[in-house]
Amino acid sequence: MAKKKTSKKTAKVRTLHPEDEEVEPEELPDLQPEDPMGFYTEPREVEKTDSDWGSWRHWAHSHKRKIYAAFFITIVGSFVYSMIDYKANAFRSMATAYFDKFRSQTDEWVYAIGPFYFDENYLASQYSVLTRYTWGNRGAEPLKNDRDMYAEYLKDQLETDLLVNAAMADDKILNHPEARIILENKLRHAIAEYYLFTMIRNKNSDFRIQVTDQEINDHYSQFKQYYSSLKLDKERARPVIRQTLTNLKQDAVRSQLVGIRNKIVNQLKDGSGYRVKDPAKLR
Repeated sequence: MAKKKTSKKTAKVRTLHPEDEEVEPEELPDLQPEDPMGFYTEPREVEKTDSDWGSWRHWAHSHKRKIYAAFFITIVGSFVYSMIDYKANAFRSMATAYFDKFRSQTDEWVYAIGPFYFDENYLASQYSVLTRYTWGNRGAEPLKNDRDMYAEYLKDQLETDLLVNAAMADDKILNHPEARIILENKLRHAIAEYYLFTMIRNKNSDFRIQVTDQEINDHYSQFKQYYSSLKLDKERARPVIRQTLTNLKQDAVRSQLVGIRNKIVNQLKDGSGYRVKDPAKLR
């Protein structure tokens, strides 16, 4: 059987010899291609040739550090840019996703803006959720069939969607750094408010502000002299009294919510790793 020939690389090695004679070239072993560290070794010098390919190889080898740096910067830069672009367009994406739900025209649409048709089913279900969120489960019951309030709600939804659509059409609006700060702040407060209402809301919740005729009569009898000094009789004083009592009840509800908010916040501070570097900066 013939023996397999193996190629050997040779190199001249000059050593110190007593007679300063040149020794025979030593045989160097073959490089092992499976060497795991071979990828990190410095490549051999590439000679420039007359061919275009050779010239390009020589140039690439001479500028390999710059090429590696440019390659690295391109990868990292693309990643950073994508993150910045995502943050800048996050709210635009949310608004776009909202409008995309209404691209299909239906027979039950209530209003349309360009190619978007806002249907009755979605608006009615949203009305049910928002009334329960705003006035509580019990407080929202009489509002289910309140046509006047539902009409006001539809008008508000239409005007809001018109404004949002206009903001999306202007590239400078939602992409402005100031917009991100304002919208993030609104979103954070909305999340906090929703969380607070989920903590205090129950089946008997009623957050409506109602002023009865009897309350108006009692208030007028108690402060009749005051209203007389303003030259307001009972009938002319009724709208003023209703608004006054409404404001007082709203203040009472807000005070109750503030108290509950403080209680929940203090409980969260105790179990969330809450800490302040400089307490003097917080009132």
